Amino acid sequence: MALTERQAIKATLSKTQLHSQMPAAPGQRIGYIRVSTAEQNIERQIEAIGVCHRVFKDEESGSKATRKGLEDMLGHIREGDVVVVTEVDRLARSEVDLANIVKEITGKGASIEFLHDNLRFSGNNDDPTAQLMLHLLGAIGAFSRRLMLKRQKEGIAAAKARGVKFGRPLKSDPEDILRFYLKNPSFGPTALGKKFGVSRSTAHRAIKDHPEYINRRPTSPFD
Repeated sequence: MALTERQAIKATLSKTQLHSQMPAAPGQRIGYIRVSTAEQNIERQIEAIGVCHRVFKDEESGSKATRKGLEDMLGHIREGDVVVVTEVDRLARSEVDLANIVKEITGKGASIEFLHDNLRFSGNNDDPTAQLMLHLLGAIGAFSRRLMLKRQKEGIAAAKARGVKFGRPLKSDPEDILRFYLKNPSFGPTALGKKFGVSRSTAHRAIKDHPEYINRRPTSPFD
């Protein structure tokens, strides 16, 4: 039987001992993975970080305060541990957030390695070039996200100007229901609801105030 994508993800994570019950010990290799809700495929990150004692995961793109996997990882790490992350933007969503998280990790005597960016930071790492690269990567990531959001808003505004409507479309316009009823007064709210795919109450609201319905209103409470 074929596994669903969610089942496959859980099976893959279990192989890397995600949030396992292995007791904390110095010198652990700790993996951290973050995927957005639109990017559920995490195999690439799992393969990149390799074998780890523990892997923590978040499926959100919010701030540190809303990422339980990150909070659990920060609470788990001990002196001598190495935290491995594929890229800088997997760990943090802003330059300030990035600097604070790295400082918290190195402040515990652990180190952090960004594999794709070829950067590693520890408590005794005072290399100014590495520090500059960290801030530059964080700033570039934050700028790219702001630019993407700006373009998204501009695209939505342009689409609205062309008459494109966003949001869940209505099944039927009340005016369409009323127009049909005036041509077919034998239809009551129940029949109208079935024809237009709406509830009886929705159909009733569309015609209830029109004199044609008031004058012809049936005596049955069900129509």
